[in-house]
Amino acid sequence: MRYIDKSDCCKAFDQYLINSRPSAWNEFDDNIKLSLHQNLYYEQGGLCIYCQQKLLPKTEKESNAHIRSHIEHIRPRSSYEFLTFDYCNLSVSCEGFDCEIPKTNQQPKKEFCEHRKGNEYDEYYFLNPIEVKDIEDYFVYDDLTL
Repeated sequence: MRYIDKSDCCKAFDQYLINSRPSAWNEFDDNIKLSLHQNLYYEQGGLCIYCQQKLLPKTEKESNAHIRSHIEHIRPRSSYEFLTFDYCNLSVSCEGFDCEIPKTNQQPKKEFCEHRKGNEYDEYYFLNPIEVKDIEDYFVYDDLTL
């Protein structure tokens, strides 16, 4: 994991919240979600918030079917409903499998990241990449390239 600086916000997202005042995530406008996803994607350097896997950028709603990432609530909405629209709780996560696997009719098993984490979150044990500036110091990295 790497620290993510959240000092730059998504202006379209902020403006939407002011003007539309959505009360639930499923009421959220798809075009604003796309803008938010793109902003978070670039903020994270095109990498999954958890595993640092390279993600593909979303460019338009129609192409989203082959893009294997989504907007992730780091602290889950089920327990932290008040953070549903908090920009500092939002990130982009992979779908829990190798994002570079060619799309097939058979979906790969979702083994890690958001789909593994689900609604589990422990304030004491979870290393939040938005709050822990020295988060890289908690991990040992192996160079697996040949």
